[in-house]
Amino acid sequence: MRGKDLFRGEPGNLGIFGTLASDRASQAIAEADCVITFGSSLNYRTTDTGQLLRGKAIVQCDTNRSIIGQGATMVSAVWGVFIWREFAGAPASARRLLALMFALFLIGLALVAVAPLYA
Repeated sequence: MRGKDLFRGEPGNLGIFGTLASDRASQAIAEADCVITFGSSLNYRTTDTGQLLRGKAIVQCDTNRSIIGQGATMVSAVWGVFIWREFAGAPASARRLLALMFALFLIGLALVAVAPLYA
């Protein structure tokens, strides 16, 4: 809840994002083409496992660089590829690129996991 009260009192402030959002905020999120967040990690809990962001452009603002894209991007990719099958009719080259994307993500995750061993 780092950015929760950042815009308190402003007419466009919807409060918190996600499954705990107000009815007004939930309606605005559902109707939005683009979601702009300040201080939100957009993790799988706050995005309802990515469903709140499906088909939306995302602008994520935070002073902590490690928060940007924290999980939401890959959660959305997993849902899009494996649950909604958005690439079912895609050419083989696109499927190869998707496999490469997931492989590189897992390699990066492994490198981040072992990095403290070399600090």
